[in-house]
Amino acid sequence: MDTDIPPNADAPPTLDPRRWIAFAVVLAAGFMDLLDVTIVNVAVPSIQADLGAQYSQIEWIIAAYVLAFAAVLITGGRLGDIYGRKRIFLIGMAGFTLASAACGLSSDPTMLITSRFVQGAMAGLMVPQILAIIRATFPKHERAKAIAVYSGVGGSASAVGLSLGGLLVQWDLFDLAWRPIFLVNIPVGIAALVAATVVMRDSRSDAGDGFAVARNNTASDGSSVAQNNAGDGLPNARNNTTGDGSPNARNNTAPPRLDLIGMTLAISAVLLLIYPLAEGRRLGWPAWTFLMMGAAAVTVGLFVAYERRRARTVGSPLIDLDLFRSRPFAIGLASWLLFWIGLGGFFLVWTLFMQAGLGWSPMRAGLTAVFFAVGAGIGAGVSVGVLAPRFGRRVLIAGGLINAGGFGLYGWMGAHYGASISSWQMVIPLLITGIGFGMVVAPTIDLLLGQVPPREAGSASGLLNTGQQLGTALGVALVGVVFFGQLDHDSARGVETVAPQVRAELSTMGLPNAAQDEILANFLACVRDRSAEVDPTVVPETCRTGSGDYGVAQVLTRAGEEANAVNFANTFDYTLWYGIAILALMCLGFLALPKDARLETHELDTEPTDLTPAGV
Repeated sequence: MDTDIPPNADAPPTLDPRRWIAFAVVLAAGFMDLLDVTIVNVAVPSIQADLGAQYSQIEWIIAAYVLAFAAVLITGGRLGDIYGRKRIFLIGMAGFTLASAACGLSSDPTMLITSRFVQGAMAGLMVPQILAIIRATFPKHERAKAIAVYSGVGGSASAVGLSLGGLLVQWDLFDLAWRPIFLVNIPVGIAALVAATVVMRDSRSDAGDGFAVARNNTASDGSSVAQNNAGDGLPNARNNTTGDGSPNARNNTAPPRLDLIGMTLAISAVLLLIYPLAEGRRLGWPAWTFLMMGAAAVTVGLFVAYERRRARTVGSPLIDLDLFRSRPFAIGLASWLLFWIGLGGFFLVWTLFMQAGLGWSPMRAGLTAVFFAVGAGIGAGVSVGVLAPRFGRRVLIAGGLINAGGFGLYGWMGAHYGASISSWQMVIPLLITGIGFGMVVAPTIDLLLGQVPPREAGSASGLLNTGQQLGTALGVALVGVVFFGQLDHDSARGVETVAPQVRAELSTMGLPNAAQDEILANFLACVRDRSAEVDPTVVPETCRTGSGDYGVAQVLTRAGEEANAVNFANTFDYTLWYGIAILALMCLGFLALPKDARLETHELDTEPTDLTPAGV
């Protein structure tokens, strides 16, 4: 039997003339998802005032989405492989649209938190299909362009979320306050559902089309048996060697089944890790948070052991662990996780610096974020379309270094200018940071998906997105500890900066030195306690005691705002150095890639294409 792969095996058998329209649909879906990760941040004060939410509830409104998203991602990718990516995409999009409506119509914090959980879970079904659909739909020469566009839009969505959220809250459309940040998803979701139904082809993993994927398993005596994957699309016998060394051939022609136990273990591991990270700082890191994170590590070990056993026996594991035998994929995924730890922390402290530190309005903070979005689009487009095909892994390393340089410049400018820094002074560091961001995101996506066969595109996409979400959650939790710990530790800096001006103004008012010393001591205690407060909406008792003199109160109010800005600016600078260190580790990871590792390695694919109609 002739099993040679035809020269055009990398391309779909019949190119879909509507593939770019379908791409626009999935692009809109990916944009909606990434938008909803950040858009809530700038609306927090409006939500809190309207619903009377406690700060712990506000934290869960933000965390619920990421928690549910990360928990469902891997399973969502596998469901698309088995049941068809178009089908799962449509289910996820419909659920996401309905959940967005529920978020916008929420009447209390509990309803909003619940709706955000559902919204994140539906995104976990929808998003893994996007990159898998791109892999299955586009031939190699178009795929790089599609991924570059997707990466540029995705990289800018986080910043656009801040901008759009700030504008929608500021405009107060139809007196709906914060609600339009969710309701805007409804018309977009309906349009995407209609368009996807009409123009999108279905596809699924070739292992799920009714064709068997041959795999010879290692014998119990340690001897290896070669794995044979025929590329002619015909069923292949799976040779499972028994304990006595005799072969027990089994022909698997049935479609793979959903790995329910693996799914449960994967979701449990994610929940055990992210829940304590979301709650730890607020609760003071009690012992059970560390026990849960330890249990997460144990669950990951159980998951790996079970997936290996399932691959040897039943087959159709949730994750094909053979993916990690590819050194470029394994190292790239680890570096990708590090990247999002650094960037997840950056987005948090950046928002805190502009709003809580400088006191900027949501609209001003959001519009400033546009410069990062512009840089991300430039970096993604240039890296994949021009640089990556020529320089390979060096583009990823250069992107990480440029991103780190942007962090360093931004932190220095924040500490140098303090409360007086303007939006225009942030343009250059934001552009540099965004360009570096885009140069890493776009080629890395291509690198990771380029190392796996098309039949595992859904699983690899799920791992890729899970790595992003876990990295973001870890980054937020870790940088929160660093940022707020340093803010508390260094709270006297701002008071020392403003103290001479405060003394001068109090002296002008005729207050004696003893009275000035007492006022400044109380002022220092107030600033220190505010910096140490877990809930920033709580006014410490030391700040409730006024002097009784309106003029003195005005002086202290202005001084407090300036001292707060100074503390936030210096803490922002201090924290970004942790981001720089993480990006340096990421660069070392990419440096460990083989020198000849390419971002697209399917010229010699031994897998049949997976653009198989789901109905076959």
